[in-house]
Amino acid sequence: MATILGLDIDPQTVRAVAVRTALRKTEIVGYYQQPIEPLPPPEEGEGGIAMTDAEPEDAQLAAVRRAIRGVLGSLAQPPDKVITELSGDEVSIRKASLPAKAAKKLDELLPFELEGKVPFDITESIVDHQPIETVDGELRMHAAVVPRERIAAHLGEMRMLGLEPRHVAVGAVALDGLVPLVPQLTTPGPHALIDIHPEGTDVCILMNGVCHFARTLSVTIADLDAGRQSVLERELRQTMAAWRMEGGSSPSTFFVCGQMAIRPGTDAWLGQIVGAPVETLQLPQAPGADEAVRPAFARAAALSGRALARGKH
Repeated sequence: MATILGLDIDPQTVRAVAVRTALRKTEIVGYYQQPIEPLPPPEEGEGGIAMTDAEPEDAQLAAVRRAIRGVLGSLAQPPDKVITELSGDEVSIRKASLPAKAAKKLDELLPFELEGKVPFDITESIVDHQPIETVDGELRMHAAVVPRERIAAHLGEMRMLGLEPRHVAVGAVALDGLVPLVPQLTTPGPHALIDIHPEGTDVCILMNGVCHFARTLSVTIADLDAGRQSVLERELRQTMAAWRMEGGSSPSTFFVCGQMAIRPGTDAWLGQIVGAPVETLQLPQAPGADEAVRPAFARAAALSGRALARGKH
């Protein structure tokens, strides 16, 4: 029996989903969240000079650490595995294709295939991949490239927060971790998942439970709150056009998930943009969150669910 914790940390809240696995049985143990205390305004000393006992970054880190401790303290026992993520704007994700017979040498060949196609120095980056399908002897895959120093910084930040992640997911591809938890997503589809969050907007298109298309858009929740809905409308339409240009068929279902999913009217508004009904993705019942707020835990649920999926990620 193992307990897996998917951890979603945004600027205001730490959300987590714990999944317990035993033999062939899997269940969500609970949904957990803790607010991150806002930093107090700096006090002014003589002459109007701001006085503070700690640097803002140190104070913010301490606030996040307290929130994480609150989440971990709510668990019946420490998790066996913690899964975190890097936002899609920190990672370059590209589709690549190589002969299937070269599968055993992908770690050697893929960096050469991607060199010059990503905005990072391949020799100073970590390269990984996730298979999509094999067609006519060609293995199609998502390839992720991230600078080593960014991974090191992320792991360092997590250790300062008292965590040792066993898996770091990346960008919109991470949403396929919802497949083991939401049976509807295992059907042929295509199913489109849309998650608007504080770092951007992730679009993940699934077919037969496999991520075939993933893209992170620039528009954040703050952008929408500032009235820049037209930017997201344009980027979403461009994204769906890019999917169709790859030969993809129109999704049979669209789901909105994550924090924006619990805002009234989001599904109807997105439906107008994509020209099809949009449903709010419903997660399994478990203690800690009712039906009204569960959709906000989609990112954390996807992270925990990635440990359940078979195959390479």
